[in-house]
Amino acid sequence: MPAQTDHPTFHEIKVFLEGSSLQKAVVDNTRVVRHLLSGCSICRHRLEVLDPDGARRGQLGVRRSFEASTPRSASGNSYDQAFANAERTLSLFLSDGNPVEGPPGELLAELVLLDGDADEPARPGPFAKRSAIPQLIRWLIGRSHSVRFEDPEKMLHWGLLARLAAEACNRQVAGSPYRLADLRAQAWGQFGNSLRVCGQLDKAEEALMVAARHLQSGTGDPEVRVTLLQQTTALHLYRRAFESANATAVEAEEHCREIGDQPGIAYALFQRALAVFWGGESERAIPLIRRVLPLTDPAVDPYLVIAARHGLADCYIELKRPHEAHQLFLQTKLAVRGWEKPMIGLRMSWVEGKLLCMLGHFDASEKALRRARQGFLDRRLVHEVVAISRDLAQIYVDLGWTEKLEKIVSETGTVIGAMHRTPEAEALLAQLGRMTAH
Repeated sequence: MPAQTDHPTFHEIKVFLEGSSLQKAVVDNTRVVRHLLSGCSICRHRLEVLDPDGARRGQLGVRRSFEASTPRSASGNSYDQAFANAERTLSLFLSDGNPVEGPPGELLAELVLLDGDADEPARPGPFAKRSAIPQLIRWLIGRSHSVRFEDPEKMLHWGLLARLAAEACNRQVAGSPYRLADLRAQAWGQFGNSLRVCGQLDKAEEALMVAARHLQSGTGDPEVRVTLLQQTTALHLYRRAFESANATAVEAEEHCREIGDQPGIAYALFQRALAVFWGGESERAIPLIRRVLPLTDPAVDPYLVIAARHGLADCYIELKRPHEAHQLFLQTKLAVRGWEKPMIGLRMSWVEGKLLCMLGHFDASEKALRRARQGFLDRRLVHEVVAISRDLAQIYVDLGWTEKLEKIVSETGTVIGAMHRTPEAEALLAQLGRMTAH
């Protein structure tokens, strides 16, 4: 460990973190960074005093930046560049942006009263400029994420507002161009994820590509990168690009293990399991999902616990193992009792319909599946509608209910024509059409 006299003072660390334009005349930043890289416990405590929330992320960021920018046989000049990059990363990780004039309270009140029009306005207008505050943009992103199980169109609405506000924000308010890039990556990522949930897959892909470009210009914050990888994996799953989904999920898992993010590891494992299951390998998906549950705290992320149980039940249904599927369904039904989350209720009906079909209760199965299908139809979620239609069609094929089969195929074709047409939805519709030919 460096000698006591080598420790930067509180003042030197504070000036360094503030990123003042005069700091190089006051503080030897290279010396500060070299010392912080040594892992000094005394100066780590000073970082925590100055910025309790950012200290861990800052130390991780400086190490990642240093390691990524230093060749294995580095010369003195390359080390100087590496330390310059590390200095930038550390200061950015521990900066929350510059203060802004006026509290965001009035804007928050205005936002809550806004109608949920998910269509992008022709011009952002003055609202986006007035809402271009980092804290408010993060609130919009969180608001969009929080309603994902309630109202997909509201999710898209808030995601769009976050994106518009992030684009109107500037580097002075954000604190630096790198922090601004992080903010825009998060906003575009949430906007893209909202588009994906609403079935607008081409637009979602475009938005996530914009988010990825902003990410490359940002601080290198691993949490921002992991979130974007998760969102990209979800899009690959919807596009049935299962190899790509597995690759991005594995990358997200590696990043999460590096930073000790256990919930992130659990979610990455679940996305990998979905890629395997949707790819037709139910048996291989089961051990992956079983690894998710011990890593997930129901009090912290109950939705992932429910999704994992649903996924496991789906695997057992596909493998004709009704006892295990029924036990999981009952556990999940008990866990969600009293929750008012429409999307979760619809997915419960979907799983219930498939389970009842396997148990031979075809009339009850049809009612449960039709209930779920109508709920997704009311929310204009075309992929879910078509997928449930396929489950219904399979029942009609098995029972020889030709009239109902032809009707569900015709109805689903009309639905796709009136909503977002995508190659994925068209492929599912083609599968339905082939059922009528047999």
